[in-house]
Amino acid sequence: MANRNDDSQAELIHPWKRAIHPNSIANLSPHPENLVVRGEVDVAKLQQALRRSGLSKSELARRMNWMRVKPDVHRVNQYFGLERLSNGERRKKVTYEVAVKLCKALNSSPVDLGI
Repeated sequence: MANRNDDSQAELIHPWKRAIHPNSIANLSPHPENLVVRGEVDVAKLQQALRRSGLSKSELARRMNWMRVKPDVHRVNQYFGLERLSNGERRKKVTYEVAVKLCKALNSSPVDLGI
């Protein structure tokens, strides 16, 4: 590591790194609204809502806009924990945002499901 020749700055800098510009996004402090951690929702609640709704998985995929050439039922199964993910585990929780979108697609209220 090399020292700068300026006596005013005594910080060490790496020869392969440039100094960070003072207006860089790396210098910004995080905003509180981005630090709010929304919980995760158990998939079991969503599975019950799917059973009660009477919708087919393909119709749910259409409503979620999870389409390939045809509705992506495989993705629905993974989100509901009915199929294994690529790491071999079944999904047990989904993010709050995804859970609310799934509730809307199922014509169900998140409050009724306790989300």
